[in-house]
Amino acid sequence: MWLIRDFIVLLLLIIASVPLMLMHAIRTRRLSLSWLRRLGRGSVIPPTGKTRILIHGVSLGEIEAIRDLVDQLTRPDADCDIVISTTTDTGFFRATRVFPEIPVIRYPLDFTIPVRSFLTRVQPDLVALVELEVWPCFMRICNSRGIPVGVINGRLSSRSMQRIRLFKYIASSMFSRLSFVGAQEDVYARRFIAAGVPSDRVTVLGNLKWDSAVHDFDAAHSDTLASCLGIDRERHLVVAGSTAPEEHRLIHNAIPMGMQLLCAPRRVEWFDHAAMIMSGGDDTPVSCRRYSRPPLGETAPDRYLLDTIGKLRSAYALADLVIIGRSFGERHGSNVLEAIAFGKPVIIGPSYEDFDHIVQHLIDAGGIICSSREDLAGHVAMLTDNPEVLKKIGRTGYEALLSMRGSSARHVQLLLRKTGMPTH
Repeated sequence: MWLIRDFIVLLLLIIASVPLMLMHAIRTRRLSLSWLRRLGRGSVIPPTGKTRILIHGVSLGEIEAIRDLVDQLTRPDADCDIVISTTTDTGFFRATRVFPEIPVIRYPLDFTIPVRSFLTRVQPDLVALVELEVWPCFMRICNSRGIPVGVINGRLSSRSMQRIRLFKYIASSMFSRLSFVGAQEDVYARRFIAAGVPSDRVTVLGNLKWDSAVHDFDAAHSDTLASCLGIDRERHLVVAGSTAPEEHRLIHNAIPMGMQLLCAPRRVEWFDHAAMIMSGGDDTPVSCRRYSRPPLGETAPDRYLLDTIGKLRSAYALADLVIIGRSFGERHGSNVLEAIAFGKPVIIGPSYEDFDHIVQHLIDAGGIICSSREDLAGHVAMLTDNPEVLKKIGRTGYEALLSMRGSSARHVQLLLRKTGMPTH
């Protein structure tokens, strides 16, 4: 019954996805065939004789969050074999770059045949889902094969809880099958229990993002970026990271001409829009230098566009001030900790629900500025005119970050216990 129903629905999904895929390819100028891999097909990952843990992170943010955790799990004394799966293109490409020695594969569509094929290829002893990503078919088949599935860095937002209440019967069946949950905060732990996870399987372990933000960084990468774009290292540089289309004009107008602005949109399809806005349109045209295109002149402009993925950390290292994108509209914020880890002063907008506990801790410590759209220009001017205040905010944010580290080690202990391996 499950197999017939899934086959019909999957066939209809494939047929419907072809025109959507072509439209997306035209809009983004990229043809992605990732959905073919999500049918579960591919080569078998050979066993190594070690306990295999499959860690699944949906996209870029989840992959970045597990960096320190994976480093600890792949030490010789951990005796673990790690496989990483991800859903999006950005997550996949980032995972292959960050974890070059680890198999990285696509997570399957939640239908019987793709999930069965996927699990047969991977043969995990344990599955750890980053933040959430609990799907009914995947949970059902893992349960039938005796594969424990749990959530690490668990987070259930109020929006997710509303959807869970709408589909209470299905959600309860999924969540009750979870073998463990390592939640970020008490409020998320309570929500997992309300969703159907037995309370004795839920533990508060903190947020992995505090740990993953601090990593070895080669300053030569930033030097190369600055040289490529022609950034003047003697003048103030504001970096706007992970921006969205509704923010580009706001940020452009908030940074006065004569002060350098480097804009790094979150998605590839937003690059051209950002370049148009920062070039001033037809009214007051200015030069906007794009990373993907060689400079046309010797004079350094005031506006730069980082139209590539994976170099935001290098940009943050160059910044005197950072503005966090997707926080001045209705997109619920972006990760602030990459910039905080460099000791940079950070401004974030009022919309940061996806990072609410992190941002609130930094606000309470005095290590970040929360600004409205109307006050952004004023906050930029105030901070850049007061270098001591600028340094103090950056230093305070970094100290607050260091005080919150340790979640990765606690998650490692949880995963080792669930696999039956000795903990230290």
